[in-house]
Amino acid sequence: MDIDKLLANINYSNFTHRIDKLKLVAPEKSPLFPSMELRSLREDEIVALERQGNISADWKSIQVTGNFKPDRVWQNHFIGCVVLGHYSGKNLPDRTGGGSLPTGIYRSTIEDSHIGDNCAVHNCPGIYRTLVVRDSLISNSNTGLLLDGNQGILYGNGVSIPVGVETGGREIALYSDLSMELAEYVLRHPADTAIQSAYREHLAEYLERIRFTWTIIDKHSRILDTKSITNTYIGPYSIILGADQIQNSSVFSTRDDPTLISNSSVVRNCL
Repeated sequence: MDIDKLLANINYSNFTHRIDKLKLVAPEKSPLFPSMELRSLREDEIVALERQGNISADWKSIQVTGNFKPDRVWQNHFIGCVVLGHYSGKNLPDRTGGGSLPTGIYRSTIEDSHIGDNCAVHNCPGIYRTLVVRDSLISNSNTGLLLDGNQGILYGNGVSIPVGVETGGREIALYSDLSMELAEYVLRHPADTAIQSAYREHLAEYLERIRFTWTIIDKHSRILDTKSITNTYIGPYSIILGADQIQNSSVFSTRDDPTLISNSSVVRNCL
């Protein structure tokens, strides 16, 4: 099989299709609520939010879904453009055996972020430039971007690793949907300029495809006592418990096979 056939037969992952879908949303809409018309806060909602200890330098920069209610939003600092969904107050189990927390946003700083329906955000010093997708729980953790968001981030894609260093060393740049067959083919032909050029071109196209401007906490995730998550995609149903740092990475996870990262872990430039 030649390089063209290998590239044509790539089976793109849920991650890639997820980014595709989020990027299709019009700029005036929220990636979390693509079919909903967002609205500004009403005056009575602003009064209620201020009464509950929330502050914002510009309440007009906050948009909400039509069924938003302020009763589950207490003692937060909102900065920049923020989008809020509906929070019923139901308890979300932390899935670690440690209990549950009610949906809503409590004692946190939210900056230029979108918080989806029935998420629970508690005691978070900084949620910056983050999409928190529905039914996720974040407690005592920080998320955001390290780089200028306008440059976009790659979630760990495009990082090169050495292979077979004991025999002279070769490198290959990884990406989320790289198959073993394609990787082996590229590595076995290091001197073939046509193969190497085709792979570099394919990789560049893929990186532009998934380049985006948000850290993403996907649905039903649990982020607890984690010091820093930046430039990262956290897949659905992930459990991040007590990690020190997750940076420029993609964490793939499913309901049937959830990923757990815990115990002062440091994860950088990983897929």
